[in-house]
Amino acid sequence: MCIKSRITKVGWGFGRCNQNCRHCYNASNSMAPAYSFLQLKTVADKICPYISDINFGTGEFAVNPHAVDLAQYIAETHPRVNQALTTNGFSVVTLPSGILKQTFHDVDVSLDFPDEQKHNAFRGHDQAWKWVRMALEILCEADIPRTVVTCITSETTNE
Repeated sequence: MCIKSRITKVGWGFGRCNQNCRHCYNASNSMAPAYSFLQLKTVADKICPYISDINFGTGEFAVNPHAVDLAQYIAETHPRVNQALTTNGFSVVTLPSGILKQTFHDVDVSLDFPDEQKHNAFRGHDQAWKWVRMALEILCEADIPRTVVTCITSETTNE
């Protein structure tokens, strides 16, 4: 174990989500606490001087009432920190493209099945597939680097 190494990349999730994924370890729901902008800013100011990268995931970014303000604050106040986003697609579809391009270094989009019905059922939302497809198209048109990420579990591999 390398105790002397410094953590420079952080994943930060707020917990709120607009889907009800069967695999989610934080029970994706909109009942997670909504931290104030001041609380989020305080954390950002404590960690950003020491990190190079931050990824917003675990929960859906745009569902959180202060997430966009936080990302814009980090971009302005800590511009050397690369910000990334992991999304079910909803955030990309709902956020203005200018904010996406100005704020995020890259975006990961979650897609669990190559089949609309299976993906929607696994994510617990009838728009899940549509948001993934739309998000990937928006990111491509905006020339924002993107990756498709998949949750591999016994539910997705036992067919």
